[in-house]
Parts: sequence; structure tokens; C-alpha cells
Amino acid sequence: MTTSRLRHVFTAGLLSIFTIPTFSIIPNSALAEDIQSGPIAELGSATGKISVLRNGERISGSKGMKLFASDQLITSANSAAKVVFGDGSNFMVMPESSIEVEAYWTEAHGAKTTVNSVFNVVRGKARFFFKPRDGGHEGTVKTANAIMGVRGTSFFVDTAKEKETELVVLTGTVAIHNPQKPDEEILVKENETTSVSMEKPPAPAAPTKKEVIAKLEQQTTVLQEKIPDGQPAKDIELPAPTVPRMLGTM
Repeated sequence: MTTSRLRHVFTAGLLSIFTIPTFSIIPNSALAEDIQSGPIAELGSATGKISVLRNGERISGSKGMKLFASDQLITSANSAAKVVFGDGSNFMVMPESSIEVEAYWTEAHGAKTTVNSVFNVVRGKARFFFKPRDGGHEGTVKTANAIMGVRGTSFFVDTAKEKETELVVLTGTVAIHNPQKPDEEILVKENETTSVSMEKPPAPAAPTKKEVIAKLEQQTTVLQEKIPDGQPAKDIELPAPTVPRMLGTM
């Protein structure tokens, strides 16, 4: 695993700072390469032309296509896609958008297994659903000027405006901060919204208007009807769990 990728995985550990206590952990680099060598998700549904950028090569995407860590999905003006994981979590890529799956792995915590993931919204808009589970799903979603830490949550992220990130939380809670101001993090709860502009910290969370939520949900209706939230990907198993390693023990 590259130094850059390890930084991303390290970020995922640092950002799980909700009311539930957690550690800052990262998988051993050799183990991480091993657990991410196979497919981690599939293209569950799609409309229009979908492309996948893999190892520098742009290939055509289609329903049922297996996806790997570091794959980047790209949609055109009239296309959208829903990517589904083995634990039932998913994300939807809206038109003229691009999302990269930077990392996806599991860790053993006694009898429980925690799913971890890191996503990068390169441009455009996406809807994320992190399925609540007994062992937890600790995810990190990044944009050019925001980092979000999530667990068992559904929300929209929009980067259509230059150097601005808009967050609308549908269920659960999302922690968000600007990496330029890591100490000024806020929690955004269900049916709340915030935005991060330029190098500023997030704006105070405010109630989301019902018509805004209705419009956002309408944009994902077709993809949702085909594969509802919580339905796991077919033939995609969770990666074998690693034993968490505290920083400095790799």
C-alpha cells in the first residue's frame, strides 16, 4: 500500500469521534494489500453511460460489474449509478459526478467485526448509506475541502459549486470539518444541513427544508426502487478481518 493510501486509512481512524469511544487504528500495510486484492462491491444498478477509472485506464461500467479498492466511478450528464457493498451499505453517484473508493476493509474486535471505508467525492453529488450493524461501519467521506466521519448514516454530499461542500443528513449523525481547520468540527444530525466554503470551517448546522429533502430523494427514486438500502451485493463477501494495530506497531 502506498504512503498516500495509508494516510487515507489513518484518516478514517481519526475521524470516528462520535459519542461512542473509539481508537485511532490502521491495518498492517501487508494485510491491507491482501484484504483489498479482491472485489469489494458491485455496480448494482445504473442508468446511462457509466465509466470506471481503474489503474489509470478508463473502462465502460455495466450492471453487475465487480469493483475494487481505488476504482473511480464517473457519470455523464444523463447517467447515474448505485454501488452496493457486501454489508448492505451503498452509495449513489448522481449525473456529472465522480466518486473514488479509496479503501474498504474489516477489523476484528473480539466477537464483532467492524467495517471501515474511505470515499473521495472528486466532483458532483452523491448519496451515501452506511448500514447500521452490530460491529459498526466506520466510514470517511472526503471532498476537496471537507472530511466527514460517519456511522450507520444516510446523507447527500454536493460539490457542484467550486470549493464548496454541501452536506444534507437524512438519518443518523455526521461529523464534518475542513482539513484546513481540523479543530473546528461540528456534528450534523438527522434532517440538518451545513456547508463548507473555501478554507472556512463548516457553517452552523440548520434544519433542512422538507422540499429540499423531497427533491433530493426524488433524484434517487429509480436507483432506490431497483436496490433498496440495506440489500447486500450478490456474490460479494466482506474482506477477511484483520486484527487492529495501534499506531506505531506496524
